[in-house]
Amino acid sequence: MRSHFRWYICLFVFFATVLNYMNRQTLSIVAPLIQKEFHLDNAQLGALFSAFYVSYGVAVALIGEIVDRLSIRVAFAVAVAWWSLATALTGLARSFGQLFGFRLALGIGEAANWPVTARLVSMYLAPEERTLANSIYMGGGSLGLVIIGPLLVGTSLRYGWRAGFVIVGGMSVLWLITWLWWFKPRNLHSLERHDIANDAGATTTWRHILRLPRFWGLIVSSFCGNTCLYFMMNWLPPYLVQERGIPFSMKLGAVVVIPFLGLDIGYLCSGFAVLALGRRGWSVLKARRLFLVFSAMMMSISMAAVPYVRANAAAAVLLFTGAFGMAGWNSNYLCFVEELSPRKAAAVAGVVGSAGAFAGALSLWGIGLISKLASGFTPVFLLIGGLIWIASAGILLTREPRRAQKLAPAEQAAAGGEG
Repeated sequence: MRSHFRWYICLFVFFATVLNYMNRQTLSIVAPLIQKEFHLDNAQLGALFSAFYVSYGVAVALIGEIVDRLSIRVAFAVAVAWWSLATALTGLARSFGQLFGFRLALGIGEAANWPVTARLVSMYLAPEERTLANSIYMGGGSLGLVIIGPLLVGTSLRYGWRAGFVIVGGMSVLWLITWLWWFKPRNLHSLERHDIANDAGATTTWRHILRLPRFWGLIVSSFCGNTCLYFMMNWLPPYLVQERGIPFSMKLGAVVVIPFLGLDIGYLCSGFAVLALGRRGWSVLKARRLFLVFSAMMMSISMAAVPYVRANAAAAVLLFTGAFGMAGWNSNYLCFVEELSPRKAAAVAGVVGSAGAFAGALSLWGIGLISKLASGFTPVFLLIGGLIWIASAGILLTREPRRAQKLAPAEQAAAGGEG
């Protein structure tokens, strides 16, 4: 019998992801101050944003395979401790090179979060619960984005941006202590192992995984979808300051919160909606596809319209709805990644996530360059509005793994196979 302990695991992952996104978001929140102190243009700032995703992209492709083989308890703890230390050390940087180096270190530490989470979700959550589980932990990411804006702006205005990095980096101590104390075999013995109980025939070798059309579709989805998400996470504060004329103040912190609230609400709505439709007789796959298309449409229209509205209030509403759509899309996309090969969930998540990370590294630098050459962000918003449809096609136009196609109809619906 499945235990309520599986939701405790989701709770730990939720708070870890809160911390993860708070740490990675520090640079973008105080980017206007760092630009001024280090005399950086948008292209150089884009290079700093990219540094994180370069190291993240390399590390996540390697860490996934390691996570599948080693103690997930220790791996998770080491990752959280690593990224927290890297953030704190960034507050000591005295040159562009040091900033760049600490961002590289941060990317290596944070690379383990998604592979670890993918393994935990595929192990302990039933297929019909996974969209909600992904929504919960990714909601933690957007909650971290909501918290970090006002927190870091307020701290920076009072004590300087460097103090903010040290404070944020030190916030993981309580999580580490609690995780190491709780996540032990005695608390997990009653949990049903879905990767073993329900996925005995799952694809387990890279030779077979690389031959799946869905794998390559997910690579496309990760590359294009993460470009959209990372733009919203990193470039919105500079955009609001440079084109909307919002000064670096608590007002900026308040405005930045709006799209991040959209992410949070979008994740929760998507997760509960898919679960509710499943209980009403819909196949999980049909429900996921519906919300994938609906979310892409909402995100695409909203983001493409942002540069054409004059009022900051209208732009804030569009950013909110665009973020809501991005969240609904992302929570369902993650399920397809986790279910491609449950026995190698962390490894697959790592490789697919690597594509997304390199997309971030390339696009964040490219966005800085485009905005510099175009003297504005209008082309960028239009590009983002189109990329989400390419990302969706990577999922909608590729077949499920063969094992999913052979399941009995009821089991097939639960596993997200072709209906």
